[in-house]
Amino acid sequence: MFSTTDLLDLLPKFDRLSVVTEGRFSEVLPIADLLVSFYSATVEEALQNQIPVLLYGGRGRYMHLPATPISSSARPEESAVYFVAEEKYLKPAIHHILDIHGRRPLDRRLLKPHCFERDEIIPLHQYVGGWIR
Repeated sequence: MFSTTDLLDLLPKFDRLSVVTEGRFSEVLPIADLLVSFYSATVEEALQNQIPVLLYGGRGRYMHLPATPISSSARPEESAVYFVAEEKYLKPAIHHILDIHGRRPLDRRLLKPHCFERDEIIPLHQYVGGWIR
C-alpha cells in the first residue's frame, strides 16, 4: 500500500509543498500548482481551474485522458496532463512540471483537448429540455 509517508519521501522538498488528506478539496485546489492523482474527478476539477495534472501509477491503466508520458528523467514537452508509470520517474517529473509551469495558470491552448470553450458549454436544462415533456 502507498501511504502518505511514502508519498512525502518521494516528493521534492519545497517550502510550499503540502500533501492534504483531509478537509475540503474546494479550499485546497485554488492554491495548488500541480495535482498528482491516478484516477479521480479531481483531475477534471484541476484542469477546469487551469492547474496541471500528473497522473501517476496503474501502469497506464488510469491514463483516462490524453497525457504526455514521462518515462525518463528528461524534461517533458509542455502539456496540461502528464503521466508517470514508474516510481523512479515521479520525483524528476514533479520537478520538471513545476519548472515548466511555475505558479502560472495553464495556457488555454494546452487545455483545449481537455476543456470546453465557454461558447461550447450547453446548460443541462437546455440539453435535456426537449427530451422531457
